[in-house]
Amino acid sequence: MKWPFKFSPPILTYQDPITHYVDKFYIPDKDIRVFYDMWPIDQKGKKIHILWGAATVNNANHEFHDYANSDGINPPPNNLDIMIGYFNNDGMTLMTAKRAVKKSTFTIIFNYLFGIEYYSPYHRPSIVLPDVYIGIAYRESDLLKELSYHELAHASHFTNVTKLYWEVLIIAEIEALVQTGSPHGSAKVPGAGIISVCESWAYHLDYSYAHRTYGVKNSANLYGFPSWGKLLEHTWNEIQDHIPIGLYNDLSDIGEPIYWFSPHATARNLFDNGKTVIDDNVSGFTNAQMFDCMDDFTLGISDFKFCLRKKYLAKTNNDINDYNELFNSY
Repeated sequence: MKWPFKFSPPILTYQDPITHYVDKFYIPDKDIRVFYDMWPIDQKGKKIHILWGAATVNNANHEFHDYANSDGINPPPNNLDIMIGYFNNDGMTLMTAKRAVKKSTFTIIFNYLFGIEYYSPYHRPSIVLPDVYIGIAYRESDLLKELSYHELAHASHFTNVTKLYWEVLIIAEIEALVQTGSPHGSAKVPGAGIISVCESWAYHLDYSYAHRTYGVKNSANLYGFPSWGKLLEHTWNEIQDHIPIGLYNDLSDIGEPIYWFSPHATARNLFDNGKTVIDDNVSGFTNAQMFDCMDDFTLGISDFKFCLRKKYLAKTNNDINDYNELFNSY
């Protein structure tokens, strides 16, 4: 789930797929290219908005597959059931259509998310909730794609773990939502470890892939940075001591850039004022190697650290002390 999260859709209104008749042709193996212009602000929820949002999410899905294949990580599952909603900019990856949660867990999810009791002996959870939900209320393509990449990163991660692992994650985020008002919670909520791993990895991929797609033509300046890549380089945790967004980039890049408006800090937390100097003398780890450690045994950042060290530290020629100091910076 992408934080902040304020999800309150008319859940039973999405049953039909989005379709748009464009034209017909009789030449085999040809494509029709369609452009959807940016929707006017007074057309929120109208056809032009829905078509633009659906097309942008669809493009992000194809791009994610290309990037994942290039990086050597799993793409999301085939036939991914994606729901879009025009009413917000939130996201969630429950994987209910892939039977990632039991019906009892689904009932808890439904009750907490929508504030109403759900019970039906006749309907499977997959009929009511999709694998992925993506809100399309953005009016900037890169912001919507960044959100889409985030949720697709979760769907990709899902392919590397068991359904039980994913259910543990979903329950942890629902409990965090109840306790703190955010599905990401804090470092003190039950299940903080698995939340920290899954959400930080999704952030890493969504910023990385947004940067690959847009370069300097982007909306990252909303956060005070000229590109999604720069935002990733200068991001520490989401909040203090929780969800180390910048860790994976630091494992792969060379050195740390100087934070231009504060020479005493190289990174800052995304949603609070925490700043730090990252002790980063580590480089050379790949997304494929890190994804390999996103498995059932990785229930916290310490588990990820152990796996990556055991499998790949020697192959990257990094010093163990430098490796430990980088993790200690988070």
